[in-house]
Amino acid sequence: MKTSTAQPFVTSPITDAFKRLLSLKSETALLNQRLADAQARLASLTMEGDLDKEAVLSEIGRLQTLTTLLPNRITAREVQHTQAEDDVFNACHQFIGSALWPLLTSLRLRTEIKVGNSLRNHLSGRALEIALNQSEQMHEIAGFEHVATIRLKNSPDIAFGGREPAEAYVESLVQCWEKMQALDADLPALTAAERADYESKAALAAIGQGQENATEAARRAAHKPAPVAA
Repeated sequence: MKTSTAQPFVTSPITDAFKRLLSLKSETALLNQRLADAQARLASLTMEGDLDKEAVLSEIGRLQTLTTLLPNRITAREVQHTQAEDDVFNACHQFIGSALWPLLTSLRLRTEIKVGNSLRNHLSGRALEIALNQSEQMHEIAGFEHVATIRLKNSPDIAFGGREPAEAYVESLVQCWEKMQALDADLPALTAAERADYESKAALAAIGQGQENATEAARRAAHKPAPVAA
């Protein structure tokens, strides 16, 4: 995974969990290689070693011990690896809830206001809403929202490029955070008046949507066929 420039105190829980996972993966691979080497050497000495030599018998005994103990240690590390992978995903989920989504909510609001104010000089109503949703800036926000999603380690859209799901998940979240931080620095903070104006318009839009839903429900009820008598 590439070295991150994201704020370390924010992303460290997921990167630390991922380092632990990588450490266990590396150790397990080394143990498996050691077991394979020991088994091959033991087979060779058993078939061709000079059994009259004390050194050969001593090595055979050591290899027998290793080939007996190493599988148990490998199994233990594999269990730890599975737990470490779960820890990575749990850390990612906590990171999304505590850092990504709070910032993303702010970025969406500020972007909507910034782009909406620019478009409002030329558009209004439904045309304004469509243009806002189709703007490059809102597409970028939608991309952040796609990444900042709670996923499981068996989600098919995580594992790509031959990498483990945990690696892909951690890297995508860290990169997303870096891009969001850059956008956060570029977007102006909301004034109290802007926030109040936005909340007022949002409330009116919700009322309007509610009225449309009520009208549609009434229309469907009016055209609903009468029940057939038994």
